[in-house]
Amino acid sequence: MRRIFGRRPDALVGLDIGSACVKLVELSRDAGGRCRIEACGVEPLPPNAVIDHGINDIEAVAAAIKRLFRRAGARCRDVATAVGGAAVFTKVVEMDASLSDAELALRVMDEAAQHIPFPLAEVALDFEVQHLSEVNPDQVKVLLAACRGEEVEARQVALEQSGCRPKVVDIEAHAAQRAFERIRQASLGADGDVPAALIDLGFAATKVSIFAGDKTLGARELAFGARQLADDTQRRHGLSLAEARDAAQGNALPAGYIAEVLAPFGHNLAERVERALQFCLASSQHAKVEHTFFAGGMATFAGLAPSLGKVLGDMLGQALATPTTIANPFFGMNRAEHVDGAKVTELAPGLAIACGLALWEGPA
Repeated sequence: MRRIFGRRPDALVGLDIGSACVKLVELSRDAGGRCRIEACGVEPLPPNAVIDHGINDIEAVAAAIKRLFRRAGARCRDVATAVGGAAVFTKVVEMDASLSDAELALRVMDEAAQHIPFPLAEVALDFEVQHLSEVNPDQVKVLLAACRGEEVEARQVALEQSGCRPKVVDIEAHAAQRAFERIRQASLGADGDVPAALIDLGFAATKVSIFAGDKTLGARELAFGARQLADDTQRRHGLSLAEARDAAQGNALPAGYIAEVLAPFGHNLAERVERALQFCLASSQHAKVEHTFFAGGMATFAGLAPSLGKVLGDMLGQALATPTTIANPFFGMNRAEHVDGAKVTELAPGLAIACGLALWEGPA
């Protein structure tokens, strides 16, 4: 059985391989378990190197990872990365709590044959024992996870070609949940059990997740992202997103940009997110989310105030009728002396998945 999750190394770098860029977070822990940022960074990918979560050009991705490690100054080479999208299948099943690990593994194969929509010969498969059943204490809840083997293998090859050691292949949604624990503490504190949404606006897609405490109430991925904004910006004003960002920082945006380009995009995004939230909440006891966190590279538009990302965040908050906060997965963390604080602030909202991966803890 090919494993997905892996086993815990002494130190770990979180590496988020997206459709437009690769993102890195290296964390260390002191004796008390407190985290410190050792390195972080983002490196762009060539067009179409990654399509729909799948690595299409392994050599290009490996080269970008190698550049990113060098520029970010990351020292550790043990890496946790993630898979997502339609290639991933998860299901929580209940099994007899008295089963040994070997017996559980056999039962997992039986369950996988019944539930996984892919041929077992083509998948990487793993499981994690979570906790005793709330209804039947003689049963234990087991997370069954599977992914097309080619997706895992492509990431392993790209990492090895870049000089890294792939140790963990996680699931994006699980990395997001770990990051959200940090994000919600920054704003919600003791009110962390209220339903809150994490909106991760990427280049090709937007990930919508709802959390309440340590539980995931639902998650959806929308085929709508910053690419649409980039196309509209180029078509209407002849600017790239980077040029629009620079113009925003200098208060020199083209006349009509916000009204003609950003506002329609923001309203479209808000409508799609609202529908996704309604779908996720339909099977829960909650009627709405109480807070929205805006993450992804577009959350700050890769720049400081005045931020177009804040404009988008305000649009989301108004449409969803919730307070909206730019996500910070590094809440409560110190940073190494060589790490630029301004850079961390600038990149933080886009590094949620990478941070969640760096926070991964599995079996020793």
